[in-house]
Amino acid sequence: MLKFGDKIIYIEGVLVEIRDDGSAAIDLKGRLGYLEIPQWMLLHEHPLVVGQEFGWNMSFPEQLGPVAVPVQYPEITKVAEGETFVMEGRVNDVQDGATGLQLTNCPGGFRFPMRMFLTDYEIKNDQPVAWTMSAPKQLSAEPNKKYVSNHDMYMRRQAEMQAKKDN
Repeated sequence: MLKFGDKIIYIEGVLVEIRDDGSAAIDLKGRLGYLEIPQWMLLHEHPLVVGQEFGWNMSFPEQLGPVAVPVQYPEITKVAEGETFVMEGRVNDVQDGATGLQLTNCPGGFRFPMRMFLTDYEIKNDQPVAWTMSAPKQLSAEPNKKYVSNHDMYMRRQAEMQAKKDN
């Protein structure tokens, strides 16, 4: 069970990628992370366009225990406006200042800063993590052309750092 799931905050993000495999990627505003989810989880009245803004309610990701355990939350196969559900994942990437998760109850992943992580244990790969959220809802049909993707900047910095190591 989630201990902190009732601490829900409103989050906004910008659609930064629409993939052929049916998934979509959203950059969370405020440098809160990068969420990859199936497109069917996005509530929208207008066609999806990179740059559109979405808003939803969400708790901070919370560590469920120190070691891997079987999936506890049901698979998510559909969403409805106003519905709240529990997302579950497994830690798959621990870096200085950031954590990556592979979702286990639907396709996708989440990369977020350590400051968002509610934990009682040392963070290690394969640990179960969960959080509460509502489906992201499209805020407007028009894209935000001024938004600069945090994820793109992060990937560019990683490539630059790797290039420096290689030289």
